[in-house]
Amino acid sequence: SPNIRYRLMLGTAPYDTAVALYDAYVEWWARPWARLRGGYFKVPVLREWVESARLLASVERSTSAQLFNPGRHPGFMLSGSFGRDDLEYALGVFGGAGEPSPEPGRLPVVAARVVWNTQRRSVEGEVDLRRSPLAFSIGGSGYAAFKPQLGGARQRELLGAAELALRYRGLDAATEV
Repeated sequence: SPNIRYRLMLGTAPYDTAVALYDAYVEWWARPWARLRGGYFKVPVLREWVESARLLASVERSTSAQLFNPGRHPGFMLSGSFGRDDLEYALGVFGGAGEPSPEPGRLPVVAARVVWNTQRRSVEGEVDLRRSPLAFSIGGSGYAAFKPQLGGARQRELLGAAELALRYRGLDAATEV
C-alpha cells in the first residue's frame, strides 16, 4: 500500500565494529494530519536530534544535543501536519529515554514536539545554497518520565526545549534552548 512505510536501519557507530539497530518501525499514513508509527525509533524531542544527521547544515550534532538527546526506544507515535505544513506535531509513548536503553522499572515516557512553520515551509532538509526561499519556524518539544522509588515516591525526569530556525538564500541558522 502507498500509505504504509517501513524502515529498518542497521549500522556501526564511529570507531566501533559492532552492528547496532538504529530504527525498525512501520508507519501508516492515514491522512496528511495523522500518521501512526510503531516500533523502535527516535523519541521526538530536540530539533537537532530529530533531524537526520545527513540533512543537518552543521558538520555534526552539537555537544548539548548529544548530551541531552533522549535516544531511540520502542514506542508508538501519532504525528502529522496541518495546512500546507504550517503546523507539524508529534506525540508518542515510549519505553524510556536516554542512552542506551531505558532503566529497569521506569514507566513509559510521554514525548511531544510542535513546530509552527511561519512561511508555510519547513526548515528541515538539505539547504540549497543558491535558491533557499525564506523559511522560519518556531517550536517546542519535551518529555516526561517517572521512575518509581521506595515508599511509593516517584523520581521525575523532565526535558523541555524551545527552538527557532531560519533559512534564507544559503543562510541556515538554528538555536535551541
